[in-house]
Amino acid sequence: MKKEAFKKLTKKGEIILPGNFGKHLAMLTTGTARGILYANTKNTAFHKFLMGTINIDTMFKEDIAIEI
Repeated sequence: MKKEAFKKLTKKGEIILPGNFGKHLAMLTTGTARGILYANTKNTAFHKFLMGTINIDTMFKEDIAIEI
């Protein structure tokens, strides 16, 4: 990422992620977490439980501000 592009995302001590990009990152994160839990609970009593999905689309309506 070029410095100019990153500067466009920063504002008053915050990084502003566009809503759709934030949703995409959240989907990747939850999918990865589910995969890790699935892999690490094999051969345990927890393996029989289903891990429900999360509808990330309904969680974020606006851009996401992260304080830096």
